Amino acid sequence: MASGPRSAEMIPREGDAKRHGRVSTPYAQAVSPSATQLDGGSVAPTDGRLARDYADAVAELARNPSAVFRVLVQEHFDHAGSGWPENTRAEVRRVEGGYRLTPRHEGFVAVGAPLGAPVRDVVVSATFVKLGGRPGGAFGLVIRDQLPTQRDALNTLGHFYVAEIDDSGEVAILQREHDRWQPLAVSSGPSAVHVAGGRTELTLEAVGPRLTFLVNGSAVASTHDAVLDRGGVGVFVGGLDNDVLVERFVVHSFI
Repeated sequence: MASGPRSAEMIPREGDAKRHGRVSTPYAQAVSPSATQLDGGSVAPTDGRLARDYADAVAELARNPSAVFRVLVQEHFDHAGSGWPENTRAEVRRVEGGYRLTPRHEGFVAVGAPLGAPVRDVVVSATFVKLGGRPGGAFGLVIRDQLPTQRDALNTLGHFYVAEIDDSGEVAILQREHDRWQPLAVSSGPSAVHVAGGRTELTLEAVGPRLTFLVNGSAVASTHDAVLDRGGVGVFVGGLDNDVLVERFVVHSFI
């Protein structure tokens, strides 16, 4: 496990998202080896494979992964035996239309995707539908989980990152440190994105120490954190009786 400095920032405005979107040299090189790093952190695309806006770039690559990504997981939960845990005590199970998570005994459940090996630079995306539960619940994505085996929803201890959004639209990127949460980027108030009713598309993009969280295609939070270098990925639901369905889960890896 690596260690390093931390800095967190929120991206509440479109202008900030565009500025922040011309991110790091590792990201530019992963997307376009011929991209040029400019003063102020911007990247000039020279082969058309890096969009001018960061959120657009992530969305573009997710739609066309063959250019610079390989697909590690593409799950619609439409068949049995897919490798995702099912546990009646933790209330995680495959149902018609998706994968349902409803914490009953702990404050949250976190479930690992069937990857088979830890990953580092990835874009993880999922479609969530809130079905019911008490107010204040949250759901999100897990990356760089240090658990050596697939997380089974029963184990709430460990070291991993979570990017989440709650019922009011507030967002956060957190680090789990054994049995505690360390906030890395937390909104000061509800974002423009609300989750009540309908589907919510979440994306968490990780390149080196840069973690960027997108909700429905909009960049909402970002942080630098070099503590966890690689690990497993998965889904997260927080709040007792928070009832959430995951309809789709996709992992793209930089190559």
